[in-house]
This record gives sequence, structure tokens and C-alpha cells, in this order.
Amino acid sequence: MEVMNASSPLRTRLICTLDNAEVLEEDGRAVLHVVEKGAGKLRFLLDTDADLYSLLCCTEQDILRRSFEVHLGSAPMGSMPRALIGPTVLLPQGTAELPVQEGAVFGLKVNDQNDPVPPGLDEVHMHFQSCDDLLEEWPVYDAPLVVTVDLDAPGVLDILSPFAHGMGSGRYPVRELRLRVDPRVYLTRGQRPPFLSEILEAIAVAVGCDPISLMRELALRGRLMPRGMRRHLVPDPAFVTWTFRSHRVRGLVPVTDHFPVPKRASHAEILRGTPDSERERLLSYLSLLEDAEPRARAFEKRDLFAISVHFLDNLELFLFLLYGGITMWDKDELYLLVPTQ
Repeated sequence: MEVMNASSPLRTRLICTLDNAEVLEEDGRAVLHVVEKGAGKLRFLLDTDADLYSLLCCTEQDILRRSFEVHLGSAPMGSMPRALIGPTVLLPQGTAELPVQEGAVFGLKVNDQNDPVPPGLDEVHMHFQSCDDLLEEWPVYDAPLVVTVDLDAPGVLDILSPFAHGMGSGRYPVRELRLRVDPRVYLTRGQRPPFLSEILEAIAVAVGCDPISLMRELALRGRLMPRGMRRHLVPDPAFVTWTFRSHRVRGLVPVTDHFPVPKRASHAEILRGTPDSERERLLSYLSLLEDAEPRARAFEKRDLFAISVHFLDNLELFLFLLYGGITMWDKDELYLLVPTQ
């Protein structure tokens, strides 16, 4: 997010209104306008591609405040709070036994294949802060594996293509790859954090597809929002997900490549515009959007894969939400997920 000087754009368009700000298109760029007491109007450049950013700004703020994944600093004792029933609760490394709680969904953080993994998990999470930490031999778990990599680590963009191919070809037993962006790391280096449009381009190059294919999936999900959708898949500027199917040669292929974007939230309209050869795949994707199963389990059931981008908040700039999709639980409250998690 880049602070902008005052200017007079030739063309402006309101993209969305937030609780304390507005997002506007200014000459093709997405710009956040915030009014602060004593400081007047502050302007922040969100992305140079306003069309892309517009696809992520159709979700109501109260929906974006709901968590779908909560990180715990320590294993819960006794009955779990209501706020932790429903989201995937990510237990800390070393948890040897799952809490007994009806309706709860559990994931576990691990560092490597030597960490104990109790039965009954729905997700296993690994977080790598450097490409050098990536494993040569990957463990296979009963639960789907989610791998998070810090995008600011040297060489991450270089390993995207072979990693994506390894996911789709089965060489890496990874169901989801998350690219984490911590803006404060870039700012301390005197660098600008990457825009989502730049990351989208890198992912498209890595999987060998047209960037339009990735934008099409976001447009499709945005158009279907009125029908209802699982929180982890709603359009969200802070957490963006693309889904893929496996391909024996290319590794990963965007699953929505041959699906039309309907003019309204109509399954019938999408079905009419989809080739017969893609109908079963389309029906599977539409059911994914409303599947109440845990996120990675829902992907696994359909043999789909995900690449996601998670933008951590810049805590020095309280501009958006108090908390959102991925949070941490501490002292009986939900908080923003901090980089150390």
C-alpha cells in the first residue's frame, strides 16, 4: 500500500464504501481514500489494476469480519468458546491430542515430518520463511497439507513454477500453497510491498496460464455471491484463492477455464454456457462454493488444489477491519494474525 500525493485524476469511479473509507478507481488504479481528523484526506494506492481490485470488493463488511481460520498460541483447556466452533482451529506445534469438542474443526502446525500428528485432524499446516527450508522429502498425512511460504523470502518466485507442477503431478503431497505478504517487512527494507496484480501475474506464469483465467474465477465467484458462499472463498482483498485441477503435463490448470461468467447469480445460466465435457467439473466446483466441510478437505474431496495470497495487515495503518478471515485467539478474544504466527 503506497501513500499518494494529492492529484486530480481524469477519471474516477467509486468501487466500494468501507466503514471509514472509500475505494475509488482513479485513472485505472485502485485508490483508498481515508479521512482522518486533523490530517484531511489520505490516499493510498492499493493496486495499479482497478479492474482486478474491483472483483474483490463486492463482499459486505460484516461477512469479511467473520473468521474461517483461528490460530491458537496454546492448546485449549476444557470447553472451547463459541467463537472457535465453526472456523478451522489451528493448534500449536507439539499438540499430541485433540481437544474434545463437538462441532470443532482442527488443524495442526508442524515444522517437519518428525513432529507428532494426532489422528482426527482436518488440516496440517507447514510454514516456511525461506526457500532453503523447503523439504526434499515430504511427509504424507491422513489430513491434507497446507504450506505457507513468505513471499518476501529470496527465490520464492523462482520456485513457484516447479512447486506448482509438483503439486499437480503428485510429487508434492500439498493441497494448498499460501503466499504470505507482510507489508512491514518490505517497508523496513525501503521497498514497496507487491500489488496483488503483480502476484497474480507471477502465479499465472508459474502455472502456465493466461492471467485472464485467474481473473475469470474471481469474477465468477463474485457474480455467484448472492447465492451464498463459504467464507473462505468469498471475494476478499486480504485473502485471495484460486483453484486448480491436476494435469499430467502442466501440473496445475485453472479449474474454471471453460466456465462462463453469468450476467446474474444463476446456475442454470452457467450450465447453458458450459461445454458438455465440462459439466461434471462445473457441478463439482459449484458444490465446492457451498460445501460446509473444512476448506482443505473440500478441495481434497474434489481432487482440487489451491494457491492463495494472504496479505497481513500493516498494524501501523488501521484502515480496514479489526479482524478478518484468518485470526489468532488470545485472552478470550480474536485478534489480527501477527507475522510471528
